[in-house]
Amino acid sequence: MARILPETLPGRVTKETALVYRKLKKMNDPDLICRLSYPLGEVRSPEFLVLYQERYAFLLAVSDADTESMEERVQGDLFADKSMSHSQDLKEWKTMEVFLETLQAENEPDLAVEKWLLFPKASAESVRRVAALLDCPGYRLLGREECQTEALEKAFRATASDSLDSILLGHLRSRFSPESTIPRRWVSQVREESESRPFQTDFFLDYDQEAALKKDLELSAEAREVVDGGKLRLVTGVAGCGKTLVLLFRARALARLRKNARILVLTHNKPLRGDLENRIRELDDRLTIEWNTFYRWIRRIYRGKVELLSRYKQIELLRRLLQERTIPWKFSPEFLVDEFAWICDHAEDTVSESWYQRVERVGRHRGLGKAQRNEVFALFREYRKILGERGQNDWAGFPVSVLHQIRQGKVKLPSYDAIYVDEAQFFAPVWFTLIKEALEPEKGELFMVADPTQGFLRSGLSWQQVLGREVRGRAQRLEKPYRNTRDILTFAGRFYQSRLPLEDGEVNLPDEATLQGMPAGEPPRFLQSPTAQDEKARLVAEIARAREEGLLLGQVLVIHSQQKEVEGLVRHLSENEATPAIDAKEDFARDKIRVCSLNACTGLEAPVVVVLGLDHLFSAEESLALDEEEREELRRSHTKKVFVALTRATHRLLILHRSPQTQRILKAKNP
Repeated sequence: MARILPETLPGRVTKETALVYRKLKKMNDPDLICRLSYPLGEVRSPEFLVLYQERYAFLLAVSDADTESMEERVQGDLFADKSMSHSQDLKEWKTMEVFLETLQAENEPDLAVEKWLLFPKASAESVRRVAALLDCPGYRLLGREECQTEALEKAFRATASDSLDSILLGHLRSRFSPESTIPRRWVSQVREESESRPFQTDFFLDYDQEAALKKDLELSAEAREVVDGGKLRLVTGVAGCGKTLVLLFRARALARLRKNARILVLTHNKPLRGDLENRIRELDDRLTIEWNTFYRWIRRIYRGKVELLSRYKQIELLRRLLQERTIPWKFSPEFLVDEFAWICDHAEDTVSESWYQRVERVGRHRGLGKAQRNEVFALFREYRKILGERGQNDWAGFPVSVLHQIRQGKVKLPSYDAIYVDEAQFFAPVWFTLIKEALEPEKGELFMVADPTQGFLRSGLSWQQVLGREVRGRAQRLEKPYRNTRDILTFAGRFYQSRLPLEDGEVNLPDEATLQGMPAGEPPRFLQSPTAQDEKARLVAEIARAREEGLLLGQVLVIHSQQKEVEGLVRHLSENEATPAIDAKEDFARDKIRVCSLNACTGLEAPVVVVLGLDHLFSAEESLALDEEEREELRRSHTKKVFVALTRATHRLLILHRSPQTQRILKAKNP
């Protein structure tokens, strides 16, 4: 079958364009790719760009003229001035000429592009008679009979004679489809560009990415009635497959197509929010899109002041409560913090002991019997009571408090036409409940991208509890990874598989055939240091040396396993003039090294990534204070976190460590 984008007919097109769209969609030749124009560029485009064998290009402009109006042209009723070229009065011809003039001003004057004017409502005979009067060499005019599926398919194959080289084809695509064009500067390079290097045009989303971008973006009223759940879409896929890029471009396209639409983009961390907001400003700084982390968004909604306890203070409070109990306690404070968070994440209404007794604890890999649940819930109730008396809350309980305020009528959620969620694997079920309530009823669109393999904070499939039935049939998986080299992704995947079972539905790892099709690169490097000070010195020396070789500082991302170490690393790097650094959570600059914690690196990427502090994670797994179920849960969480960190690197991955055991764990299945 021929491929067509978008795969569903938008509501904004004319009846004549819709007619041609349906004819094109029925073609059987897989070498044909048809794109419908989106009005995002400054210059209006013809309605269709058709590529045959990715070498031959056809621009199709569609007319609304019927047989009667064409006959009037032949009779001269529309042309009182006989000295004027008849073609000047064809608006489709004008659109084509202006579009081509823009291209030709930037490139060679004669592009090998076929120019067709389609008249699907006019007879071929009337079109032929008009064509004889027009002065428009190089154009082909097709009437109703020639606009049928079989006739069009044959015409494309028969006319394909002058092919375009990749550079000119890239310029044509970039002008025709700006909504799927990736700026050249976004494609990671390890070194500075030089004038001696060959010119490279912009890059593009691949077909599957572009299909995800445009899927149901502009449903017609007719299609919206037919397509069940058209207001919800989920895109999943392997690390580096372009999920976030699809979300970013879709948000931009919607903002351009619907000028007054209220659009909200939510992320789970500040570095990712900042990165996305900066990228969209580079694309178009006139767009009205709200960018927020989930917690920043709900804190603006919440009425009243609240102190949110850190995990450290939660553990401290629970340790004190456990010490006051007269009966032996079998669970650690760390386990209880996570269990209490799970309860808040999954219980939208008043939490009861009966609910906790019967609920399936999805994502919790330690089973609890009835007596154990009784004990846990009694402590949960006591813990929440203390927080309430102090006017405090914790991060997991805060969204529930906001939801209660909304349902009690104390606060009102803002209403959005579209909400886009990046890294949805980190969003709790109660978060999705709040998001659904903020969508415009009936017409609001929820678009999510996620990778359960990276879901180290939750099960990775938390949206299923709230959106389960709605998501069915509305998900698309992107298979091809682009971010990493084969060496880096193979290394990360083998590490993951050496520690966790490949559970159906939760893991997105590329198969061997996909890996072999990826570009090769440098294998990850390990540098062992005896002390923390020596480790920092090695870090500065490695970056400074790479900088002398042409490395861009803004393309270095340093990830530490501990958030408390980030500030010190930024300060230490910045003490050296050759390695200025910033906290990725607080700022963004292309001429400085970014530093972030393991928990905050999701969604980010860089040509060069340096990972530190993994010794702390792996040694924590060996603590004698853990029972086997707690140890397995910690191992699972750490594996996902490290996998995320490793896959942030597009070209080079450097791992600094102090213990030989760290290298052995990371290379368990790697040669």
